[in-house]
Amino acid sequence: MIGRDERNERNERIGNVLLAIGVAALALGTGILLVEQRLTLASEIAYGSAGALLLVFVLVQPARTRTWVTSRQVRYGSNALLMTVALLAILGVANFLADRHPQRIDVTANRSLSLSEQTVDVLQTLESPLRVVGFFTSPSEMDRARDLLDQYRYYFPALETEFHDPTVEYSLALEWGVTEAYRPTVFVVYQEKQEIIHTVSELEVTSALVRLLRGSAPAVYFVTGHGEPDLEDYGEVGLSVLSGRLEQEGFQVERLNLLVTATVPADADAVVLMGPQTLLSDDEVDRLAQYIDDGGAAMILLEPVLDAAADTPALAEWLAERWGVAFRVDMVADPASYVYPYLTFPVATAYGTGPVGQRMAGVATYFPEARSITQVAEDSESSPSYDPLVQTSVDSWGETSITDLAYGVEDTAGPLDLAVTLEDPDGNGRLALFGDFHFSTNIAVQDFGNADLFINTLNWLTEGEELISIRPQEDVDRYVVMRSNLVRNTVHTVLVVLLPLLVLGVGGAVFAVRRLRR
Repeated sequence: MIGRDERNERNERIGNVLLAIGVAALALGTGILLVEQRLTLASEIAYGSAGALLLVFVLVQPARTRTWVTSRQVRYGSNALLMTVALLAILGVANFLADRHPQRIDVTANRSLSLSEQTVDVLQTLESPLRVVGFFTSPSEMDRARDLLDQYRYYFPALETEFHDPTVEYSLALEWGVTEAYRPTVFVVYQEKQEIIHTVSELEVTSALVRLLRGSAPAVYFVTGHGEPDLEDYGEVGLSVLSGRLEQEGFQVERLNLLVTATVPADADAVVLMGPQTLLSDDEVDRLAQYIDDGGAAMILLEPVLDAAADTPALAEWLAERWGVAFRVDMVADPASYVYPYLTFPVATAYGTGPVGQRMAGVATYFPEARSITQVAEDSESSPSYDPLVQTSVDSWGETSITDLAYGVEDTAGPLDLAVTLEDPDGNGRLALFGDFHFSTNIAVQDFGNADLFINTLNWLTEGEELISIRPQEDVDRYVVMRSNLVRNTVHTVLVVLLPLLVLGVGGAVFAVRRLRR
């Protein structure tokens, strides 16, 4: 016969084995859950086995279980376990509420975790599922693309994404036509059409969406032959930056010399006359006027002049008689809002109530020397609509003399219109006038909302009102450069040496005090 001591010893050995296997099964189930990020059959079997083994341990070793449950360590541990369960319950309820009522707050300096108004507007106009297929050799670039597209999916759940490595899935890469593995290649597919981009940023992805939504690219012709800024000029007064942005937005940018053509090309959706340095001929004005009267659209940007002879008489006469508007012979000064120290570089934050002005609300634009625009004919049912697009403050004025400008002599009191839009009541033409063109050149177009103002106005002229919005900005990387060795060494000593020593010292002091009290 087996004695009681031997039986107890055998049960204790069995209990130890059951306890060890149960804890191992519990750890295995937890490990599988962390790897798979979900409950799988394997994790469920491991958890079930752990529960069964621990239950058998309680039945085999009831005395040990009772002693363990009533011990002081368990009482303290149970309190900690209770607090942990309560905390997890609170976090679970908070997570449930956050999932049902999601809210996003972006506190980054460059709004890198938020999508722009234009992106949200574009996503809301999509009528079919959107698919993005990306090929990356760099895991970090793939992760950044995934994070960015997750923001898109937040506003458009019907977004499907695929990520592949062209060096691993070589046949799939060839099927999509990917031949350059050294850089990302991303296909944005919508309604059987696709755009290809190689830089994954909000600006590039949204521009691809805009091009897909446009279908055919609106043709915009820039008038040449009078010293206008050039589309390929990379200097301060060139238009290379603007030209690139227009192409990103899906516009087809062309040149137009009205001296060598009898008419404006039939495919022109808009004509831009920007900063002519010499006078236009009467024939050129007639061709431009005929195009607009036939239902065309034009943007005219003229720089300030203090001599009426510097303006083309035929153009001024046509604007006054046909559209009831005129460019003043002045230069605007605005002491309430300007780019310091240039009083004649007004900063505007007030816009009209038209489609462009409404979307520009709250966005600043500035104009390096501008003239004002005024209405010279009274409104009537048959006259073109006149909508102020950009306005200065009430403290501004239009100056007609450089000498008087230094003394603050006011010729025309503000607020003044720096830009206006006009539309024929019968739909025969749209017109946008700006008293400055430098705001759209390379030196200024990337500042504030200048690019948005130009592109939004062009969208209105080409009847693309649904695309009028505030565009995403380029990513801004912020770095702190320590040029002083003293500063750099001081920061390193404090963060790497002194702070860890301080923590160790406090811990050692607490330990010593407790030992002395015993």
